[in-house]
Amino acid sequence: MITIGYWGILGAGEYSKWVASHLGVAFEEKTEEREEWFATRKASLGLDLPNLPYLLDGDFKISESKAIPYYIAHKANKPEIVGGDLIGQTKVRMFIDFIDDLVNKIKGAIFAGEKEKIAERLGGIVTDAGFKTKFEYLSKSLGDKEFLTGAEITLADFHFAWNATLLGVVLRSAGVEDIFTTHDNLKALVEKVKALPGVAARIAATAGRPALPPTFFPFELKP
Repeated sequence: MITIGYWGILGAGEYSKWVASHLGVAFEEKTEEREEWFATRKASLGLDLPNLPYLLDGDFKISESKAIPYYIAHKANKPEIVGGDLIGQTKVRMFIDFIDDLVNKIKGAIFAGEKEKIAERLGGIVTDAGFKTKFEYLSKSLGDKEFLTGAEITLADFHFAWNATLLGVVLRSAGVEDIFTTHDNLKALVEKVKALPGVAARIAATAGRPALPPTFFPFELKP
C-alpha cells in the first residue's frame, strides 16, 4: 500500500487522494506534525526534493502535489487519466498549467502580505477584467463537453475541481465572489468530479477536517 504524507488538513495533498480514491489505489495517510517534520522527518525520508505532500511506495519516493497523481494513475494502469497518447497528455498538461495560472493568482493574494488585507486583495483579483477573461476562456473551451479534454475524465478535471473546492471556501468566507461558480458549466464540472465513485466517499469520510489552516485567516472559514 502506498503512503501519502501531508499536514493534518486537506490542502494540497487532497488532489492526489481524490485521484487515488477514484482509481481504487489504496493508500495510508501519514499526518506530519510541524515540529517533527522540520526537525527530523523532512531530511530523513530520502526524498530527492523534500516537501509535502509526498508519496512512498516501497523504495520509490516522490514529492510535489502535481507529480504524485501521475504516478497514481499509472500504478492503477489508467493512462487515459493523464491523457493517453502524446496529444492527449499535452492537452492535459496545457489545462493544468492554465488552471495553475488562475490558482496561483488567488494564492498569491492570500499570502502576499498582511493577513488583515486578504479579503481586500482577493476582491481585487476576482474583479480584474483580465482574470475574469481567463475563466471565460476555460468555460468556452469546456463548452458542453463532459470534461475538459472530451468525454473522459483526466487529471486536469481533478486539478480544477479540487482547487475550486479549496479556494472557493476562502473566497466565500472572505465575502468576495466565488469566481469558480460564475460559469454554469465549470460549476457543473466541479460537482461532477465530486460525485465520482471513490471521490464522493472520500469527501464524506473527511467531512469536518479543515481544508486550510483555520487560524491563518482573519475570518472564519465556511464550507
